[in-house]
Amino acid sequence: MLEMLLVTLTLLFQLGTREYVVVETPIFRAIYSEAFQQPLELTYRSTNRPVNWHNQDGLSLRTVPLIRTSDANDYDDVIWVPGFLAPVTRFADTEENLIQTFTYLNVMAIHPGLYTEAWHDLELAEEAWDDSEPLYVTITLDFAVGSELTPSDMRIAGGIHKHIIFERTGKMRCWYFPNTDPVYKRTEDDTFIYSPYEESSCNHLPIITGVGTVRLPYDPRSPKS
Repeated sequence: MLEMLLVTLTLLFQLGTREYVVVETPIFRAIYSEAFQQPLELTYRSTNRPVNWHNQDGLSLRTVPLIRTSDANDYDDVIWVPGFLAPVTRFADTEENLIQTFTYLNVMAIHPGLYTEAWHDLELAEEAWDDSEPLYVTITLDFAVGSELTPSDMRIAGGIHKHIIFERTGKMRCWYFPNTDPVYKRTEDDTFIYSPYEESSCNHLPIITGVGTVRLPYDPRSPKS
């Protein structure tokens, strides 16, 4: 009887989750899946912001009221780490901007080898590129191939698309990263090291929707996970 009750409660909880919710903050726009407890897509604008590093000490990733996200417990005893999508380093120019990045809406479950190496190298390249012109960056998680479920029911993307539009020239560059520990290769112009799964043809189109948008800033005083 108890087992049946637990199954029923689980089903009711799952029925209460949304396939996606669209959230806008001053920093990014996210399409977030409550069922996967992961972002489906996130966009942000990267510009040459003033160098004014605000201290991250004391800041922790926070859950968001009324939206079912992942939390710290989902990353216990798994290889995946919470990786920022809109980079903290690009939005540390003010304390308010920095706080806006520290939410589970802005992280994905990513392999640590990918996050600290190839993914980070591309973020460093973005920092150099946006010195010349603003960038419009879209990150789309690929759950169609190779995704898996953690013991806490967090869905892990099998790969990650990253599209960068250079606003002044209109140029677009695209990458696809399998969510694994990558093998590294250096570009011909020696700009940065990247995954050999490399620049794609930009055939993958981002999700476009504005339905059900929830606008934040969320309250930085909201409960931590």
